[in-house]
Amino acid sequence: IYTTSTALTVANLPNDGRTLYVRLNTQIGGTWTFRDYTFTSPVVAASQMLSPVPGSTLNGPTVVFTWTPVPNASRYRIEVGKGVNRRDYASISSTGTTVTVPRLPTDGSTIHVRLNTIFGTREDYRDYTYISGPVRESPPPGTNLRFVPV
Repeated sequence: IYTTSTALTVANLPNDGRTLYVRLNTQIGGTWTFRDYTFTSPVVAASQMLSPVPGSTLNGPTVVFTWTPVPNASRYRIEVGKGVNRRDYASISSTGTTVTVPRLPTDGSTIHVRLNTIFGTREDYRDYTYISGPVRESPPPGTNLRFVPV
């Protein structure tokens, strides 16, 4: 990549902890010189959603989300909305791995969830989608049902 700038952003680098090698070439007058550098790519350590299963249909307006713990995470934040990176329904921070999100729609719409794993000032995240489900009308647990022949 050629540039006359002293800064350059390079996209799509790996995020798995491997060593990256960089050679910086500099032309002064008509003479080229270079310097080699090594960097370690960051490891994305975002938590993963356990339940509800990503892509599933939610079973009502109140949902309990549970995710995997990540070592050295200072906290987690779950954002729930109508689109990616939106917070229309909730933005909840927690030091634990479970939160309850109330007042979700039940109209069959797509619900987007971003699970942020926070390490001090750094955040890693994963995005998930769900389908809002209908409110299931059923008798409460323990209700005695009676069969009535027709």
